[in-house]
Amino acid sequence: MENNILGAFLVALLVSFLVMPLIIGALKKKNLIDAPDRRKIHRTITPSMGGIGIMIGFVIALLIWLTFSGIVEYKYVLSGVGLLFVAGLRDDLIPISARVKLMVQILAALIVVFTGTIINSGFGLFGFEELNFTLRAFLSIGFIIFFTNSFNLIDGLDGLAGSVTLIISSFFSIWFYVNGSFYLATISGAAAGAIIGFLYFNWSPAKIFMGDTGALSLGFLFSVLALTFINQDYALTTEWYKYNAPVATMIAILIVPLFDTFRIIVVRLVKKKSPFEPDNNHTHHILMRLGLTHAQVAILLASFNVVVIALVTLFRNVGDHVLLPILILGGFFMSVLLDQLIINKVKTRGGKKRKKLHQAIKANNEA
Repeated sequence: MENNILGAFLVALLVSFLVMPLIIGALKKKNLIDAPDRRKIHRTITPSMGGIGIMIGFVIALLIWLTFSGIVEYKYVLSGVGLLFVAGLRDDLIPISARVKLMVQILAALIVVFTGTIINSGFGLFGFEELNFTLRAFLSIGFIIFFTNSFNLIDGLDGLAGSVTLIISSFFSIWFYVNGSFYLATISGAAAGAIIGFLYFNWSPAKIFMGDTGALSLGFLFSVLALTFINQDYALTTEWYKYNAPVATMIAILIVPLFDTFRIIVVRLVKKKSPFEPDNNHTHHILMRLGLTHAQVAILLASFNVVVIALVTLFRNVGDHVLLPILILGGFFMSVLLDQLIINKVKTRGGKKRKKLHQAIKANNEA
């Protein structure tokens, strides 16, 4: 089975890497590009359907290395990924309304939840072990939709979504392999390989973006893998790789998109704006305004993701009742720190402008 995982990884990487230049050329020839505007960070016309190359590599790798029984067992998950891919492709070609995209996400979530990918218990949070099916289904569907959109929101910077994808898929591939879930390890490994092939062309300065084509389908895939991880980990007993804080661990794995989305919702609500109103206050926007480059922001946030996972792994024997509050408080202080850094930068910039104005006035008076 190790050969299957490694084979899927290498095939997905190679195929994605080889087809990406062809996709870039075809998109430019057909003028299917993402033009800069006031909300976007990039300043050059760039194709935005890199998800096509990612999915081509991903699918070919699974057709070769995922056994027939594996395809059958996870056909509903892969079908959901396909649905989100089609919705994302349509939106990249001809924009569709948020309502239509939401309907497709709900449909995909319903498919996987009612075929077995569902939160199995309360994981002991707030004293709840057992939850009725309706509540478990509601929480599972809500999480899938929330994370799918959260992941889509970080696809706004060269190399960021690809770097985060690589970290998430690599963790899942390793953990599922250790736990003996070889089909899921193969699926995760194929995703990791495909994203490396894409990341080569997406690193700053990006030649292509992931687009909704890739972000929606990958966000959906990772939300399903996260639910499966938390269920499987909670069912373990004395295994050395068990995390005794499964909920906190899941949040740590997905920390970058989850932190960014929660932060942006709170900021918008504080400003009495709709949480769905787009703006330039995402974490990567803030870091760019602080003077960091695309590559520096991508490396910083990817490193943050790795550090949080490492810390949770180091303290994996501590329960959710300890690690969850630490993650929440840590996220709060990180958000406050970002806001304070921006305020300080604005004050410094304003002070410099006033100083230059006073010097100009003084020079004029002396003249």
